[in-house]
Amino acid sequence: SLTDEEKDVYQQKAAQERERVAKEIEAYKAAGGVMEDESGNTSGKDSNSLVFPLARIKKICKLDPEVRGMSKEAILMITKCAELATAKLGQEAVRVAQIQNRRKLLPEDVAHVCSHREQFLFLKDDIKDLVKQANLAHADTAKPATTKKADAAREAAA
Repeated sequence: SLTDEEKDVYQQKAAQERERVAKEIEAYKAAGGVMEDESGNTSGKDSNSLVFPLARIKKICKLDPEVRGMSKEAILMITKCAELATAKLGQEAVRVAQIQNRRKLLPEDVAHVCSHREQFLFLKDDIKDLVKQANLAHADTAKPATTKKADAAREAAA
């Protein structure tokens, strides 16, 4: 148990931290940032507003040969569902990173969620393929220039 003097030190630090965060929030708002309230809705925006572009969602839906025409309401419903599913996937991935004491999200976090959470199991194979592609792309960009030149020379000789 801490003495009152020891508690005061931490209470002062907490007060300073609250002041610092309040200043950062004010600066963020002054720069045009939009804060989320406790319910997760962004202030100043309608909770029914969409983030994903409707035209792009409509194009994706029309890739299925069985889809001939779609009503506007159907496109809105599919778009909103896609946004909600993506938001939930993101929240779960953040939770995985936090459990591992990281603030940075990695593609493996999303793959972990898709492999272990029942509601995202349908994405498991596709996400693993994307993670592999991302890791390969990252490995290629991380190679030194001399190694890339040597690889290119070997490929040309073969």
